Amino acid sequence: MNHRMIVIVALVLALVSAAVLPAAPVLAGPLVQDATPTAAEEEKTADADAQAMEEVPELVTATAHADLVRPGRVLISARGNHWIYDSVPPLDGPNEEVNPLDGMLGALLSCGLYIYEAVALENHIPLNHASGTVTGELDARGVAGADVNPRVRAFSLTMNVEGPSAEEAAMMAAAAAKRCPIFTTLSRSASISVTNVVYGQAQEAITTAAPDPLVEDMTDETQLELTRPLVQARMIEKGRSLVSARGNHWIYDSVPPINGPNEEVNPPGSSGAMRASPLTMFWASSPPWAANRNFRNGPSGTAASRPGRARRAPTPWILRRAITRSTPSAPMPTASPRCSPA
Repeated sequence: MNHRMIVIVALVLALVSAAVLPAAPVLAGPLVQDATPTAAEEEKTADADAQAMEEVPELVTATAHADLVRPGRVLISARGNHWIYDSVPPLDGPNEEVNPLDGMLGALLSCGLYIYEAVALENHIPLNHASGTVTGELDARGVAGADVNPRVRAFSLTMNVEGPSAEEAAMMAAAAAKRCPIFTTLSRSASISVTNVVYGQAQEAITTAAPDPLVEDMTDETQLELTRPLVQARMIEKGRSLVSARGNHWIYDSVPPINGPNEEVNPPGSSGAMRASPLTMFWASSPPWAANRNFRNGPSGTAASRPGRARRAPTPWILRRAITRSTPSAPMPTASPRCSPA
């Protein structure tokens, strides 16, 4: 009797199981097919789309034109500005005016100063003073044809600031390494170190290491004869710096993306000689009255010198003077004409 009851119970359980199990996939079906994303999945998708949009650059093109006007001297033009580059001694150049290496170093330093200024304005940080120096290490023998790569092997910037704290100055340096197009371009070829000097106190250097050289360099570094050309710059008004190298002096302007005036030559938008971002027409190539930047076509005291918008291009007389001059450059001005009293 007991055995018969066990068999009946087993049969009942088997029938119940057979009736219930086929219904499970049907009930589970809608849950498996429900593709409605969760909030986390939607956020992840939005982040991926935003990242994909950021990776598509919106390119602008900077253009400059150059003419060889005499042996070792070129006249460069960009956006209505005109300036001179001289060739260097390894190529028997006159090297009286600014040379391409001066221009490249000045562009790197000025661009960094403008990013410091922009970060200070964006974060309401006082910036009472900003100036700096930059050097580059290279073996110039390669320019003359020696079997050595003449590339710049390292850049070193010193940024003197008053107003920001040491931490704020470090933030400015990090921003320059990310936002300055001259910095981000040159850092692909050589290391760049930035030392902030805050109220006269030097901080620990911040170095951006370069990847492997773009061109294979088999030079024995123990045999290098390095030179270290130096360029100085200081901010003289918002968005404008005065740059000096080897007795030459010129102006760089900041660019529209960071609300710069962009009237004179700017560092990233004037790459007239390959990597070397050039300069404005310097005062040493102009007659004494050209220091009055309000002049139009003649010396101070004529109708052309009445106050008005600063010039955008020098007169043909000044160009001829700049092209043919062979006298040494003048000492650095003690004040910018823009900042001098009227």
